[in-house]
Formats: sequence, structure tokens, C-alpha cells
Amino acid sequence: MCPTCILYVSSMCPLCALYVSSMCPTCILYVSYMCSLCVLHVSSMCPTCVLYVSSTCPTCVLYVSYMCPLCVLYVSYTCPLCILHVSYMCPLCSTC
Repeated sequence: MCPTCILYVSSMCPLCALYVSSMCPTCILYVSYMCSLCVLHVSSMCPTCVLYVSSTCPTCVLYVSYMCPLCVLYVSYTCPLCILHVSYMCPLCSTC
């Protein structure tokens, strides 16, 4: 767990907590709007991104076409399984 994430764990909603373990120090900017801390960052996300951004490749693939440009970049950068699913991912995932 990264230093930034661990500071927020105790007050995060269940969904956020699921993302924390695999996210980078900027994760707090990208998590769901379901908790009071995350709601501060919703304005920088499209509605679909907020609901469907995932740290797992299969889910990313399913929703990437609905995501805003920021989210597509985020998925490509963070997905730990891109290398296994590159043919299903957006073009940016080839640089994952």
C-alpha cells in the first residue's frame, strides 16, 4: 500500500477501499464518488468513469469506450494486467 493511500483507508467507502491496494499515490483523485472524501474530485471525472474505472483489465476493456480521455489514460497507466489483454485494450495500453 502506498503512503498516500494508507492515510485515507479508515474513512473510505467500501468501493474505494477495494481500489486502494493496487493504486498509485494519485489514486485518491480517481476513486468513486461514493465516499465523502472522493466527492471532492468528481468534477474532474465523467459520470461513466466514476462508476466504472477499474484496476482489473477485463472491466477496463468492457467500459473503455464509454470513458472520457482522462480515464482512458488512467486505465492504460494503472492496469496491472494490460500485458495479458493488450489486444482487447485501447491503443494506449500498449505502452502500459
